[in-house]
Amino acid sequence: MNNVGQNALISQGRGRYGCGFWQRCRMGGGNPDATSRLRCHVTQLRRQESRRNELPSSPDTLDRVLRAGPLDKLLGSAYQPAVEWLGARRGVAFDPQHPNLTNLERAAFLGFVFDRYFAVTSAAIRRHDPHHLRMGSRLHKYAVLNPAILAAAGRNLAVISVNFYGTPAPSPELLAQWREASGDRPFVITEFYAMGDDLAFDNTHGDGWIVRTQADRGRFYENFILSILESGNVVSWQWFKHRDASTKGSNKGFLDCEHIPYAAFGEHYRMVSRQIYPIAAWFDNRTPKE
Repeated sequence: MNNVGQNALISQGRGRYGCGFWQRCRMGGGNPDATSRLRCHVTQLRRQESRRNELPSSPDTLDRVLRAGPLDKLLGSAYQPAVEWLGARRGVAFDPQHPNLTNLERAAFLGFVFDRYFAVTSAAIRRHDPHHLRMGSRLHKYAVLNPAILAAAGRNLAVISVNFYGTPAPSPELLAQWREASGDRPFVITEFYAMGDDLAFDNTHGDGWIVRTQADRGRFYENFILSILESGNVVSWQWFKHRDASTKGSNKGFLDCEHIPYAAFGEHYRMVSRQIYPIAAWFDNRTPKE
């Protein structure tokens, strides 16, 4: 960790309002040991997947590393750690000419990558600020479906952050999987949103859902929050984003570019937000038949 990162951690540790850190993956190489090569590997995979902030989690990560070989400019630094990991897992020397990979190995390798990343970054954070929460790198896409990644997060983090897209809300089955695989760690949803199709926005950028009206955006929010409150293991959430930057692009904000709330959206938002604690208590105390 460089001096800028150290000073930021120390400054945050002295602050009154911050509760923790996201462990974002903006990092490069370092000393030519296996751990440093794996950190470099995370960075290069992130570039290949065009992810600016989150760690890569594509199921074919191990395949791509092995196909690339040790001399590849992007993935070569990860080749030897991957070969050594496979050999140790199988109990015999790995033969790159006959990989015969299984889906279980592919998923477990991602768990290995995330475990190493979270362990290294968590140790660096604790060294300079032992008092704030370590909140991870905002799991997304395939990562939220991979028990090995969730287990790695549970071993190393105080709170697990998730950027959730793909379905209107996490299903009860998925939320139960998060709880079990992570060892009952609390989760925070760090991104989710829906875009309305009733205004002049083109809604061509971003991963959020497109719904018909601003009122439907509110219903989307209401359904999402009720789903995660019912789970009991999601402790907070953050809509992406607070304000739309202009009258063009994508309709993501609570507010328009003039800082004026979208009224129909706000009606549903306020309906659930004003009752969060009573709703959570009702879910916690209800009987199974209810």
